[in-house]
Amino acid sequence: MKLLATLLILLCYVASAQSIDCRRGKGTSDSPISGTVFAVMNAGRVQRIQGRVFYPNGEVLIEQAVVEVFVNPLETNAENLSYAEVSKISSGRRVAAYMIENDGKFCIRNLSAGKYLLRIGTRNNPAFSTMNILVRLAPRGKRSSSKMLRVELPLSI
Repeated sequence: MKLLATLLILLCYVASAQSIDCRRGKGTSDSPISGTVFAVMNAGRVQRIQGRVFYPNGEVLIEQAVVEVFVNPLETNAENLSYAEVSKISSGRRVAAYMIENDGKFCIRNLSAGKYLLRIGTRNNPAFSTMNILVRLAPRGKRSSSKMLRVELPLSI
């Protein structure tokens, strides 16, 4: 029994070490620079929206960036998501926008369960394009992934 309890505590510690301290980020009215490449990613169903942003070479983003969160009313999936559909979603209801500081980490709290579009990109650097991410935030207590998103910003052409 002690062994089982010890393993359970260790498992909880390891799982929590993979998450980000979800402090409220600095709100912003800014939007990311779009760039010239249209990129989409599917994050699937998650417990909370958290992750880290990287340059295309795998290094952690060290400049200011913006993460925007929009309610996604569409039924399309990431594989079929068009530029027009992203434009439609991002012209709708923006529920959050935060600055990502120079550690590349972000965590968005206090959102209701549902479908969202994340738009993540640099604040002032047109060399990188915005990444559009479809995510479904699971209801509390519902089985879902606790993974951190790994977001690589594509180079603009």
